[in-house]
Amino acid sequence: MLTAYALAWLSIHDLSLHLFGIWLIPAGAILSGSAATSGCYAAARILGRCPGIRTFLGMVPLSALAYVAIYYFEFRMRVVKDTHIERRWR
Repeated sequence: MLTAYALAWLSIHDLSLHLFGIWLIPAGAILSGSAATSGCYAAARILGRCPGIRTFLGMVPLSALAYVAIYYFEFRMRVVKDTHIERRWR
């Protein structure tokens, strides 16, 4: 989630790395998901576990969840006329 929060913060400040694409390949989304799931791989290595196929299969939904979390965090951080967008919709 730290990666998703950092990418949302960058998006608020006009640097949307997760939207970067090369031709039709969503390179930014792939790199964002890879960065988000790298913590899962690192944790397995630190704990002395060999990351197996179940670890890699678990990384796919985790990367998709991180991509959705980027938009959620970005929505929560947006400010229009000194008011958060979230409060304007209540």
